[in-house]
Amino acid sequence: MKKIFFTLAAIALISFNSFGQNTGFKSVEDIDSYIQAVEIKIEHVKNNPEQKKIAEEEGWFEQMDANIQEAKKQREILLGKKED
Repeated sequence: MKKIFFTLAAIALISFNSFGQNTGFKSVEDIDSYIQAVEIKIEHVKNNPEQKKIAEEEGWFEQMDANIQEAKKQREILLGKKED
């Protein structure tokens, strides 16, 4: 159980830091990789009953969805800068 909690906590921390003051994304490819990694982790957690329960209780899925949406906004900003 501790391992599951620490795994989720680490992912949440990484995800939170990704959208703190500076995203650190340098390219659209960085953002696409981040989104893909988060989506893979979401599916992994959904397929593990223990992790899924904890994630639901902690609001982890909602946070990951919000992070993906923010990444998509950042992607659009970067794409807009490339067009200028």
